[in-house]
Amino acid sequence: MGGSIARCILSLAIFAGTAHGQAVAPAAKFLPDSQRALNVVLNRYPGVRVVREGERVTALGGRALGPKAKTPELAAEAWIAAHIKALSVGAPELVLERVDEVSRGRFTVLVYAQEMNGLPVEDARLRITVTNAHPQVVLVTSTLAAAPEEGLSAPAIPEKLVPSLATAWTSADSRRVKLAATLSDATWNEPQLIAWRGENGIARTAWRIDADAPEGGATIVIDAATGERLADRPHRADYAISGTVRMNIIGGTTATGPIAEVPAESLRASILPGGAIGAYTVRGGSFSLEPTSTPSTVQACIQLGQYAQVSSNSSWPLNGCAQATLNDGENTALFINPDPDYATTAATTAYYHVTGTHHFIRDRAPTYAGLEFMLPVRVNEAPCTAYYQGGASPQLTFSRQEGACPGTAFSTVISHEYGHFFLDRLGLINGNGFGSPNAFAEGFCDTLSELVHDTPCLGTGWIERCAGNNTLSYPCACTNQCTGEQTYACGDMLAGMFWDLRTSLGLEFARQMFVDFALITSGGEWLYSSNALHARTALEILTLDDENADLNDGTPHNAAICAAFTSRNIQCGVFAPPTRLILQPSPPPAFLRPMESGTINVSVAPPPTGPAPTHLSYYMYWGNTASLPQFIRLNTGRSTPVPYPATLPFGASVHVYFSVGIGEDEETYQSMDSLSFTAEAAWPGRRLYSTSFADAGGWMAGSNGVLPGLITASGAFRLTNLPLAAPNAPTTDADGSRRCFVAGPLYGGTTILTSPTVALPANIPYPTVQLAHWWKSSGSPGLLRISALGDNGVSAALAAYPIDSRGWAFERLRIPSTLTGSVSVRVVANDPAPNANGSTFAAVDAFAIIGRRRCPTDFTDDGAVTQADRDRFLALYTQHDPEADINADGKVTQADITFFEQRFAGGC
Repeated sequence: MGGSIARCILSLAIFAGTAHGQAVAPAAKFLPDSQRALNVVLNRYPGVRVVREGERVTALGGRALGPKAKTPELAAEAWIAAHIKALSVGAPELVLERVDEVSRGRFTVLVYAQEMNGLPVEDARLRITVTNAHPQVVLVTSTLAAAPEEGLSAPAIPEKLVPSLATAWTSADSRRVKLAATLSDATWNEPQLIAWRGENGIARTAWRIDADAPEGGATIVIDAATGERLADRPHRADYAISGTVRMNIIGGTTATGPIAEVPAESLRASILPGGAIGAYTVRGGSFSLEPTSTPSTVQACIQLGQYAQVSSNSSWPLNGCAQATLNDGENTALFINPDPDYATTAATTAYYHVTGTHHFIRDRAPTYAGLEFMLPVRVNEAPCTAYYQGGASPQLTFSRQEGACPGTAFSTVISHEYGHFFLDRLGLINGNGFGSPNAFAEGFCDTLSELVHDTPCLGTGWIERCAGNNTLSYPCACTNQCTGEQTYACGDMLAGMFWDLRTSLGLEFARQMFVDFALITSGGEWLYSSNALHARTALEILTLDDENADLNDGTPHNAAICAAFTSRNIQCGVFAPPTRLILQPSPPPAFLRPMESGTINVSVAPPPTGPAPTHLSYYMYWGNTASLPQFIRLNTGRSTPVPYPATLPFGASVHVYFSVGIGEDEETYQSMDSLSFTAEAAWPGRRLYSTSFADAGGWMAGSNGVLPGLITASGAFRLTNLPLAAPNAPTTDADGSRRCFVAGPLYGGTTILTSPTVALPANIPYPTVQLAHWWKSSGSPGLLRISALGDNGVSAALAAYPIDSRGWAFERLRIPSTLTGSVSVRVVANDPAPNANGSTFAAVDAFAIIGRRRCPTDFTDDGAVTQADRDRFLALYTQHDPEADINADGKVTQADITFFEQRFAGGC
């Protein structure tokens, strides 16, 4: 999907922790809009797991994240429309890049590339995994970038200066010096203006320029404002190995294995001269051609494969063809390299394993088309190396035997290098800056190799590295920029985990799981991290293993999978049965005291089995300000006071987020349950209007000519007694009156419900609509919208709900100051399903419009505190009217009288 979505990134101020809890320094600041959107996800889909890198949310999963839809594409697009801001990047511009079936049709993964102001964002992808049986989003992973607050800047560096800046090597870093030497005779392509996703996740305008060179070339990224070099990525993803390896090993996965006869698959057999008539061999190596005449000469050459085009260093010529002359109806066996020579055997081996690795992936991901490419493969090059060269002209290169270095064109090395090609096609990062390798990329390629050839050891006879013996744990000891063997060891945490799965669950399980994982993974932990295996990996693997879109009840192979992660110090698996996080009083407080400190009492019901939670984590935000996350030890068996600061400005909408779990700090904290609510920093005010719908008094249902042309084919709003015995219909109302407005079953159009007109006194600030709404759809992309219309002709959209509310949802929606005099509220329900099979229901209940007070004791709203205010307060108190809840604790009690008298004596 394309299109630009408006967005706003807010900068945040931080206030210090209180004496009630020990403040834990957060990794970074919170974005109010993104946390608000994340809270919607957490509350709407309990049990969702969140993976963060710094303040960025990079993965959501663990259960269904959206309602069922008709197709995976619709499920993904509905999720993006409703929840994309939960990923800490505002509302990005996304372009659907590819759609693949995963796990033999159990899932569909949709991969979106990001653009910003029409520029491609380098390495930025959104991956959404959807179940296919009943399409629902079950996993979202993100490497998206956020826009800078001021927007992308125009390039200050002109395009003509980019090549010279790209070649201005000022660092003495040995890797840069080496890269500079390889680019000395490079051909530079035209610079491309891009958005660069920096390590902090904020995009900036940059120039990208690619260089093609005999030794591999590179991509250089330059800041378009300053000329600073942001990245230099060689197109070679190779082994940087030094020293001597001597091994005399015989076997199919060694550098000097025995000669074996194998079929040549996916190789073009063609009729000479010209070769215009030809076909690729199928599995087993067979082909069938239809010549225009006979006898005909048929030729097959390893230089012309469907997925590999093999060539050799000119000093090492190949005998890579075979041919025969056939009459009509005859068949023959063409045999390439019948008398093996060194150069040709290297070429046939490279051809066989490149093709075989391609088939290994496509056999398990038949809809994935990213590898349908005739990949150039060079053999018999300079000794002691093997590498993948990316960029505009991808290529694999393998060296010849010379001195102590064996030839590298053999099984496990070839499959490893093909893995780098696979990564490129998946849009995942192959290498870090300055030419250093990437731990995830190397571990990914080792995993592919070990599973193709069913051996934990790669490069035996040359650089033997065995993932099955890996004992490293998360986080990897080598942090940030790793070098040499450190990178490969850290990467092999991933290969070691998959080898554990192969050992415990079988080879084919591990093979299928790896290919499925490749199609949905977002890769390593951030750009330069050494952690190839981390919490998001566990979430990705468990999601693929799950059968019911809910990880909280386990997965078929949960124990074996989690053993492979927990042995490496990575949290995994099913948490203890969910706790019930209960706010006291219940429902949560609607108001918090403005500019005064206070507490919210929280009690937690322990789970029926398993460990009880030990700590509560919370934070809150309002406007452009966010608090530090706080960790508080829970009071066993009684409520825990949660403090809030004396800095909440009057009228602010305050969003409070809680979670409970086990652990002392952010590193060990295991979240068990979460809850959030929204309150206002204000004193309870005058109830301007409220109804429990004993009658329809002043309400208009149906289209009523309010919006001409919007007419529903069925199910207009009507005042109804509950319960209703219909799928998706409410069975109880929200406030206990058993009456509410209901629309449904709704299909094929729109129905409207309009409130009476309510006066908005000028001296009552921040009027708010309070209501309960019900919205359950039949799977069609319907929408419930709430808006307000002032008597000054101004209208304002208050809220929109594109997906199921899963029951009654309570909302407080601020009426904007642009609406003055009086206001009516309109609820519009739409289900565009074109037939009578819909089962969509909407409902509205517990409706009120409430003003706010700047002074808590000014009950007459005249700006002064007099005996008349006390008289009105006491009258409301005796009626137990919620307006008398002056201390904002959610109850009308003697404490309100005490609080009123204290404030009254002070004048306010």
